[in-house]
Amino acid sequence: MTGRIIKAIIPILALVIFTACTKKDVSTDQFIKDLVKDVEIDLSKINRDVITLTAADKELRSYQGDIGRIKEDIDSLLKKYPDSYDMKALKIQFLQRTDRNLASEFVRSLYAKDSLNSHHQFFYGTNLDPEEGREYFVNMIRNKKDDPFGYLGLSFSLLYSGMEDLYVPAKIVYLSILKDPTIDDSFEVLGYILNSLGRKEDLSVLNGIMLVKDP
Repeated sequence: MTGRIIKAIIPILALVIFTACTKKDVSTDQFIKDLVKDVEIDLSKINRDVITLTAADKELRSYQGDIGRIKEDIDSLLKKYPDSYDMKALKIQFLQRTDRNLASEFVRSLYAKDSLNSHHQFFYGTNLDPEEGREYFVNMIRNKKDDPFGYLGLSFSLLYSGMEDLYVPAKIVYLSILKDPTIDDSFEVLGYILNSLGRKEDLSVLNGIMLVKDP
């Protein structure tokens, strides 16, 4: 009896192992094709709940858009809110405007400090050249399929690579929004692509969603 059960299980186990190996061996190009194959951009599916501001968000708002003051205070703000994606992103932007090497060093220091942090993985991947970034973010999605920053990063890499079919990065960043509708950068990227594609009505709807979410 036991022998018959084992014989019945072996083919099933073999099929599971074969399927897992096959998925792992799928090329980057094929992975991206499979990722967007059945994706239709439907803006009605985006969560429209008003965003609850974090303490870091409220602190940034208190500057009322005064970028000069934020730049002066960014280091102290980062110490106060070390987990804030926006604070780290602003620091990188400020450094890039003055010295790209310093910006790269800062990104590498974040990654060295915690390479499993999604923000740090995103910043690190977008600091690579587009082809390397594409491979990096595909692996990130493979390992963390529900992490929105993997999809956002992949859309960036595809845009930087000069991909002609803009619907591919559009669909991927749309997936990022579905995973987490609180990341402004995902909306910005999708808005940029919709504008480039001439989809003015969709762009207006997207802007309306952003306004509802964050009055």
